[in-house]
Amino acid sequence: MVQIVAVASLIVHLPDALGKSSVGFALSYAAVRYILVAEYVRAGSHIPHVRPLISRYIIGFGSAATLWVASTLIRHRTVSFCGMWRLP
Repeated sequence: MVQIVAVASLIVHLPDALGKSSVGFALSYAAVRYILVAEYVRAGSHIPHVRPLISRYIIGFGSAATLWVASTLIRHRTVSFCGMWRLP
């Protein structure tokens, strides 16, 4: 149920994800990933023979979600260059 709320928030912020609602989009996406990490932790505690693979997923998804949260703390100005977004 919590993941549904996080995905709903992601959908709300999607139309202007590269504009005004970029922080909300990034935090929503990170929330979805953190919930997924929690589900992997739970699965790893119940199925011992898959722990090596699940630990890689936990590290990867957890790191990615942390980078999404960290990106909300950085103030930057995006510039459109030939239809592509880049940092100056």
